[in-house]
Amino acid sequence: MPIKSYLEKIPTSKFPHHIFKQHKQQSSDAETAKNKNNNSKNNQSSGAVIAKINNIDNENVLEQRASQLKIKTLKIKKLPKNNLANKLAELALNLTKNNKERHKTIQNFFLINDSTTIATEIPVYLTNDDIKYFKKRNFKINIENYRTPVTGHIDILQIRNGLIHILDYKPDASKISPVEQLTIYALALASRTKLDLHSFKCTWFDENNYYEFYPLHAVYLKRLSVMPILEKDKRNA
Repeated sequence: MPIKSYLEKIPTSKFPHHIFKQHKQQSSDAETAKNKNNNSKNNQSSGAVIAKINNIDNENVLEQRASQLKIKTLKIKKLPKNNLANKLAELALNLTKNNKERHKTIQNFFLINDSTTIATEIPVYLTNDDIKYFKKRNFKINIENYRTPVTGHIDILQIRNGLIHILDYKPDASKISPVEQLTIYALALASRTKLDLHSFKCTWFDENNYYEFYPLHAVYLKRLSVMPILEKDKRNA
């Protein structure tokens, strides 16, 4: 199974761990430099100093992370639901000592208590070649101005009802709409596994709310087939 093969590859030397370490370090360095700049109140030129670490400025560093990208997607139908994930999140949060531990606690709780959860904190990446592949097939993806590879980590991965579900825990889920981030995760995982995008479903949730959508609908506009009409006209001619 493609998903199984991909997950088994992650702990090995064949997986490009360096791109995740590099992006994490660059983001950390840039944020540190930005904070130092903000603390330099007496330096009149401090506004122009905003961090360039290894010739990479903070804005460009952030553009490499899926959670920071701002891209346009097609209008999608957000489906609010009640799901077992809400109850599991609520139970997991009771075990959390502080907000910093929320994600890890919820991920572990799902792995132990939910039979459909197959993995958590899954690293994914989307390359320039991946983007070209989708665009060549008329997918509406405008990531040209962003640096690649785009990286990210999927909170929770499930297989149920014949679909691969990408779940992201978001506190105050009702107040946000991370469609772009989750769509990139789906594009990245589809690219790495060579699976069709219609095999995926994306979700963001907290203990009270659960929203899901089909990532295919966010980047691909279904075209009406005119072939049957043309064939009918040909027969009547």
